[in-house]
Amino acid sequence: MKKLFLVIVAVFIILPSLQAQSNVNSYKYVIVPLQYKFLKGQNKYRLNTLTKQLFLKSGYEVYYDNQLLPDDVFQDRCLAMYVDVNEVEKGFRVTNLEIELRDCRGELILKSELGQSGTNVHSDRYQSALRNAYGTINDKLFYQENSRAYNSEEEVIETKEDEILKESTAVVEAIKPLQTQESTTESFNPNSEPVVETKAVPVEEQPEEVLSTIFYAQKIEGGFQLVDSEPKVLMVLLQSSLEDVFMVKGENAVVFKRDGDWVLSKNNGKKVEEETLNIKF
Repeated sequence: MKKLFLVIVAVFIILPSLQAQSNVNSYKYVIVPLQYKFLKGQNKYRLNTLTKQLFLKSGYEVYYDNQLLPDDVFQDRCLAMYVDVNEVEKGFRVTNLEIELRDCRGELILKSELGQSGTNVHSDRYQSALRNAYGTINDKLFYQENSRAYNSEEEVIETKEDEILKESTAVVEAIKPLQTQESTTESFNPNSEPVVETKAVPVEEQPEEVLSTIFYAQKIEGGFQLVDSEPKVLMVLLQSSLEDVFMVKGENAVVFKRDGDWVLSKNNGKKVEEETLNIKF
């Protein structure tokens, strides 16, 4: 009778563990937040990066909560487990962390034991505590279908701020030429036709003194200064985001390259005038 009682007790102790183990490995996907509630800032101490790395090692497909999810998860979020990390019993230079895995309804699937670390360096202490907490559930996590080997301890992961910065930089680079064109609309836009009828002065009709003047380009911060043989500064060219297009400092004018020649285009508010410059870079 005593043996039977012990067997029953053992079954009740082991069964929940087996159920949790079976349940946790019925999921293919794991979703990791970019920020844990107990910390200020996204991916603080790179804990979120480390969390993703750890679950990847166990064979799961892991995504941050701001990433574009696979179609099946996007349509049914209950196909994924959701990770949370909590700090428990915070002490002086001692960090205790626990990991929770919940389903789409917020119900607990699996919880780790406390992972503790007393390392002096903040980031190292939190990472070590997280690794120790993960170690207590590591033997229950073995999704084999997507299992892969990871040899590196560090994985390059873009945080949400990195992604926003990357996207913003791409947008800025894409619209920069347009902004430059808009900023020089009052002077000249080499890629559009001017509203006022213009008349370009052919090279052969330009005064001899203009053609004979040689401009020597000297590199300065933000562009070039054009000097003559004296040398005397005749013009300052400011760089733009367009290749071979310069804005003339202090004037409603632009210098650009057309068919191998450098052209100075001025806009006096009524019409656009052009002349060819002999510039030696």
